[in-house]
Amino acid sequence: MKKRTKVTQARLIQPRTGIGTPKLFLSGFVRKNIQYAANPMVELPPTPLTMTTELLSTINSLTVDVPFDCVAPITSFLTPPVGPFLNTRNEFDFLVSRPLGTGFPEKDTLMSTDLSQFHQEKSTEFFNEQVFVELISADITEWDESLNRVPIPGLSGAQAVEEGTFTQMSEKMVLIEVKIPCYSKGASFNFP
Repeated sequence: MKKRTKVTQARLIQPRTGIGTPKLFLSGFVRKNIQYAANPMVELPPTPLTMTTELLSTINSLTVDVPFDCVAPITSFLTPPVGPFLNTRNEFDFLVSRPLGTGFPEKDTLMSTDLSQFHQEKSTEFFNEQVFVELISADITEWDESLNRVPIPGLSGAQAVEEGTFTQMSEKMVLIEVKIPCYSKGASFNFP
């Protein structure tokens, strides 16, 4: 079986700096190309002189995509990504005093900020870059097992030693290690 790992989505979600663990969300599939012998037949039963049996079949190919979807906590970075930086906004208001109206004593007033005015001293907005994620390598460990294997019958009761056919199989597959660098596309600098 030939296998190729395809990543369709890779997103690094970072909490604020120093709080929580970054997580890498990965989605994709492993494309498997399975080549197999179809309709095998045992020919030429062994003779006492040759002791050989021929197994004739045609080779077919089947390609399947096995999807995966996982979340991996990132406990360490070779070089930690920068950010994300949070937007800040500083506001100030002016005190406004108004009469309370009927049902309250005349000397009492409503003291609050004026909702008709909005004052900002400083507002900072950050345009954080998405972290760029790229697949470098993937190590796959796999276990395939036939579930309904039967020996291949031949002419005059001859059998091909250790050969058989099956139509069902069980498969266990683990992506043991996926090497993915995460980095920002550009450099950051401050304007005066």
